[in-house]
Amino acid sequence: MPSTRDSGERMPVTGAPPPGSCLLEVEGLGVQFQTPSGIVRAVDGVGFCVYSGRTLAIVGESGSGKTVTVLSLLGLIPRPSGRIVGGRALFREADLLTLRSEEIRSIRGREIAMIFQDPLTALNPVQKVGSQIIEMIRAHERVSRRAARARAIELLRLVGIPSPEQRVYGYPHEFSGGMRQRVMIAMALSLQPSILIADEPSTALDVTVQAQILELLARLQDEFGMGMILITHDLGVVARVAHEILVMYAGRMVERGSPDELFFAPRHPYTWGLLGSVPRLDRRSGERLVSIPGMPPSLLHVPPGCPFHPRCGFRFEGCDRERPDLEWRGEHEDACFLTLEQKEAGERQVLGARGR
Repeated sequence: MPSTRDSGERMPVTGAPPPGSCLLEVEGLGVQFQTPSGIVRAVDGVGFCVYSGRTLAIVGESGSGKTVTVLSLLGLIPRPSGRIVGGRALFREADLLTLRSEEIRSIRGREIAMIFQDPLTALNPVQKVGSQIIEMIRAHERVSRRAARARAIELLRLVGIPSPEQRVYGYPHEFSGGMRQRVMIAMALSLQPSILIADEPSTALDVTVQAQILELLARLQDEFGMGMILITHDLGVVARVAHEILVMYAGRMVERGSPDELFFAPRHPYTWGLLGSVPRLDRRSGERLVSIPGMPPSLLHVPPGCPFHPRCGFRFEGCDRERPDLEWRGEHEDACFLTLEQKEAGERQVLGARGR
């Protein structure tokens, strides 16, 4: 299991400074999509704060609503099929969910930037990478093309691309996957945003390049003091860089807390399943990984009560009728009807005893 205590890597939780100011406060976010088959409730009641200099990781299986959550904050939900049906997202005293398109466009990129999951499709294949960074800069600032190109070169140097004076004239296909991701990071940082959203920034990269990208993001966050939202399914990445973790399932929040709390004292059966499926060095030889039975539910027909109950081995009468709210139980928040004693017993049963 990923550990934030025994690794020699960056450990942002233990001994971390107290949170800075809350840059972005999201409350009760709801997003729906109208489809020929009915209404898809992609996000239902999600809320969190993004603090300066700290990283919030949002984890969960594919289809749990992670990416839709952040796209809605930037006004990137496809319309007219998609619509925001509730909640608020306060950023600099403005509600991002109610801003007009031109208002959110002035914030997107300048104040809140995003690194998309696949840089090869996010970058324009027929335009030089330097031109794309220059376009980003000049769309928000009145600077000459010469000055913008000089800044683009410095940004490429900042993110570790060798010979930036030459590579600024390269096309995306001339860069490796890791270098394309560095270009995306340079573009996102071109206007020194207050918040950086990274959607699966290390997907499809080998472990060496992945470590380099994560180290780069951590260094740039320390340098610029940005708040960061990291979307991922890789719990090893989360253990290394996150200050707070939000676990989502079927568009809803099921658990939230620090990495130490979630890795060493998880309280929701779904989190147990996620952690139990990760290989660990302290497992006995031949011991099978834990798997979560069944499949995530269709968001067209989310099960009544607790959405996880059809797949939960600890469900009891009432789980299929009443929806548990996210409440403080013990040291962090979870949405489960089990008592604290039952959760501790269930954690030991699924994950085994672990030293703290």
